Amino acid sequence: MAYMEIFTFSFIWLTLVSCSQVRGRLVMESYDALEAKAQKTVHGSEMQVHALNSNNGDEKVISSELAPKSNESLPAHISSSINIYAPEDDPNRIQHWAEYQSGTGTSKAYYGAKSTLVVYGFPNLEAGKSTATGIWIANGADGPRNQLNVIQAGWHVFPEEYGDTATHFFIAWTADGYISTGCFNLKCQGFVLTNSSDLVPGTVLQPVSTPGGPQYEISIRIFKGQSTGDWWLQHVHGDNAIPVGYWPKSLFTSLADEATRVDFGGHVSFQKSSVSPPMGSGYFPTDSKAAYFKNTAYINKDGGFFVNKKPPAYYVDNPHCYNLAEFDPDRFTYGGPGGCGN
Repeated sequence: MAYMEIFTFSFIWLTLVSCSQVRGRLVMESYDALEAKAQKTVHGSEMQVHALNSNNGDEKVISSELAPKSNESLPAHISSSINIYAPEDDPNRIQHWAEYQSGTGTSKAYYGAKSTLVVYGFPNLEAGKSTATGIWIANGADGPRNQLNVIQAGWHVFPEEYGDTATHFFIAWTADGYISTGCFNLKCQGFVLTNSSDLVPGTVLQPVSTPGGPQYEISIRIFKGQSTGDWWLQHVHGDNAIPVGYWPKSLFTSLADEATRVDFGGHVSFQKSSVSPPMGSGYFPTDSKAAYFKNTAYINKDGGFFVNKKPPAYYVDNPHCYNLAEFDPDRFTYGGPGGCGN
């Protein structure tokens, strides 16, 4: 099976089974304390509305491995994408990506990632289309499909999933390449929601940013707990890192110990009979109104931030409709207006 077919970025299978400042290293409680907070779970299904923090500060990544500034164009382009969501099981559905990929096939191990994502809305998005922005953490991408493990978090507009065109905070996971495990949000057993969470998966995010106007962000952090090995998700705002919940280590096979792949970027999906929707803010990354990621970094085994010296590879499968700006961990832009067919 082709690499793209193993690690494409689709919402189909999952549907069928169903603004911050942090200084220096991680500003958080100990892993043990965070994990202790997760003992009492919450299983409510009612979604709440959470206002986002307006962009009011910058975070500086502190690391001995900071990526150097460069006047070069984008780093190496790769010819295929991890299938973050599911393979192209629906022949009538098309997907496009614009994402940075940490790379696979190396000895590099990752124990988490974090970034601040600017949040946009598309209230007129048609049924049959979706647009998403997120962080994906994976292992097993180079092997058989059933060995693919992925966890993800971000925001998306997905009318088929929610019955509306609002922007939702989402999570998802799989332990076998979406063959029989995983789901969005809390639709299946797996992700454990903490009683201290201020951001329930599936929640409507509002307000959303306006191109050229006020910008609203959400900062998220995924990391592997040192005590239990569970994968934790935090919602970060100000100096506070609030645990949303965790994916138990026992859910996974290849991802039980570490990740070998981390992606940051955008994805769209649509029916062949239509044209592709916008990604990001709906503007190309060269435009001042483009969507962005900022304060982006990986997390090492000791819980510290780092950025590889070599810029990550990138995958853009249709630059006529979507693209990426040069990678900068402090801030990089992505997206596009869509309007593509195949």
